[in-house]
Amino acid sequence: MTFVQIIDVTTDDPEALRAADARWRSATRGRNTLRREAIYTDHHTPNRYLAICEFDDHAGAMANSALPETDEVAGRIAAIATGGVGFTDLDLLDVPVDRGTEVAEGFLRSVRAGRLDPAMYAPDVAVVLNVPFGLVRGHGPDELAGLLRDAFPYGGEVVSERAVGTDTGVVLEFAARTVVGPDRPGSTYSRNLVWLECSGGQVRAVTLYCTGDWDAATQAEQLAAVHA
Repeated sequence: MTFVQIIDVTTDDPEALRAADARWRSATRGRNTLRREAIYTDHHTPNRYLAICEFDDHAGAMANSALPETDEVAGRIAAIATGGVGFTDLDLLDVPVDRGTEVAEGFLRSVRAGRLDPAMYAPDVAVVLNVPFGLVRGHGPDELAGLLRDAFPYGGEVVSERAVGTDTGVVLEFAARTVVGPDRPGSTYSRNLVWLECSGGQVRAVTLYCTGDWDAATQAEQLAAVHA
């Protein structure tokens, strides 16, 4: 279980603080147990800095503390601090579903239903659809909803999916079959890669790459090529 230690320092020499941290990381490379570190400055309190140090577990953090270089850097930090150095130890309790996962799941719900949830998307969402017959551009949830209806008029069966979060949203890879309907007697299959960029709690841009619709014959052809 992830363990986090927060080091709270007030100093008027932040460069010395960063230099001490850099020297410690260099001296303990390959031996320290730090998984991730980030240094923040307090927005409201001048000269206050917090180092957020993440470890695999409490035992890993204690092993890190036992390094002789850790005692040495602690002395350097204490020397430049204008007050005491504070420590807070945190055990991970829960990780709520991240926004990228929510967005990916919302997009796949739209594919399954053949209907868009317009609340997910910004009013000026930019849409770029790359398909075998060309490039399609659109703007706004209404145009995106129309493209979705064209592709999955009676919904779709998602047969595989994989999502990877990015700094600005999520990249989603999925394969789907169309559900048959009165004017769609045959089901088709497609593989898709979509980049959903988010801002302000909504999707601002959708960039989708699609193989196009494969009928049964094309699917058999592709499968034979893979196993050839």
